[in-house]
Amino acid sequence: MTSGCHTAIPYDRYTIFPFALVEETVAILREQGAKFECFRDRLITAQQCQSILHYLREYAAYKMGSSNLSLAVVATALNRVARKNRRLKGLTRVFAWRQPNSPTVVLHHDADRQPYKTVDMMRLEAKLGVVSSSYFFVTRCPRWANDEEPYELDFNHLNELQQMGFEIGYHLNAMEQAGYDKAKAVKIADHDIVLLQQNGIELRSFVPHGGCPGPGGLNNDHTPYAGQLAKLIWAYNGRGFVNDSIWSDGYAEGSNAAELADPRETAAALKGRMRGHFLMHPQYYGHTLRPDWQTLPISRLKWWRGLWGL
Repeated sequence: MTSGCHTAIPYDRYTIFPFALVEETVAILREQGAKFECFRDRLITAQQCQSILHYLREYAAYKMGSSNLSLAVVATALNRVARKNRRLKGLTRVFAWRQPNSPTVVLHHDADRQPYKTVDMMRLEAKLGVVSSSYFFVTRCPRWANDEEPYELDFNHLNELQQMGFEIGYHLNAMEQAGYDKAKAVKIADHDIVLLQQNGIELRSFVPHGGCPGPGGLNNDHTPYAGQLAKLIWAYNGRGFVNDSIWSDGYAEGSNAAELADPRETAAALKGRMRGHFLMHPQYYGHTLRPDWQTLPISRLKWWRGLWGL
């Protein structure tokens, strides 16, 4: 399960987790009776994404079969309180009145580097019988000096996976590309979206990249929601769907990773009509642990060391 034609960057250059972690997490979610869906399946339109209130109504409709805004606010507040206190986690099921009483899960991937590894992740998920939502740049922006590396999209494989039920989305980094010029960012986003569509990608949603902030804290989530972008669902980061449980490896290389929960435990905690969101960056997954692993704060975690038999 490798894309062998890409040799400029060693396949496991950024690997922190084995692919087996994905397999084990999916297996646990299956045991919980989880339904796997994509962001495009959520009942909200691009026009409704202009207002955060519609995200609340969508969440209320999922949890209770009602789009009543008052119930949505209560359910959302309860969700936030319970997320901060594990002892209150069970409260998120109080408003789960709809049937069937089983979790719904979105597997979400941002292809920040090595986009062929995201293709490999989706191939693995196809073998496991699940689907996911994956977000790709058109042009990758370096994060620091000398951070340039190849970023090529394999549209043949992406279209093949799309036909298998996977969602291919746009990873928005237009503000960085534009040097934090909002007007220019809209034009870049328009160009990127049209290019993806011309290559057969059926775009329904986008996710802003949590990139490097510019003057005044401007970042990709400050790109005006206009032009071609306004035709897409804003799925996550800056605004997005309300969930009962979120697990993300987005800071797996940073100091906060020393407190990262085991995603298998997060999966096992999904009960009843809860909604889970698992964000995995595929450049962090591979076959062989990266050579500098001992410098990473995550290496102090017992559950993580067990993944590699350390």
